[in-house]
Amino acid sequence: MNNYEIFKSFTTFSKKVKREMDLRTVDLGINGLQSCIIRYLVNNEKVYQKDFEESFNVRKSSISSVLDNMEKSNLIARVSDESDLRKKQIVLTEEGKSMHLKVAKILNELLDEIFIDLTKEDVENFKVFFSKIEQKIERF
Repeated sequence: MNNYEIFKSFTTFSKKVKREMDLRTVDLGINGLQSCIIRYLVNNEKVYQKDFEESFNVRKSSISSVLDNMEKSNLIARVSDESDLRKKQIVLTEEGKSMHLKVAKILNELLDEIFIDLTKEDVENFKVFFSKIEQKIERF
């Protein structure tokens, strides 16, 4: 398999997983980026809009629009930072925390279905491979 075929396989895999997650979460009223934002908030403290821009490589206007919609849906709140009132910290609401549990369950079920037939060695090789690729991409 040449480099292009590997790249094509990766992008196809990524798109299919995203599409399947979108299908499985459509009844919850959120999309893939919103679920990633929720997961990011669960795993990180003191989060600001700029963190999402950098972590997800998304333009300021795009992430701002997504956050506005999430705030209207009561999934997140913007709270003034105690040390700098000009900065707004992004926090999960109780509804956002509840949504995280629902989305995490769906994602775990999907990943279990994807990886069920792989050996531990296959999974470890997969992790090592993508870790190396991710390190290369970080340099760009």
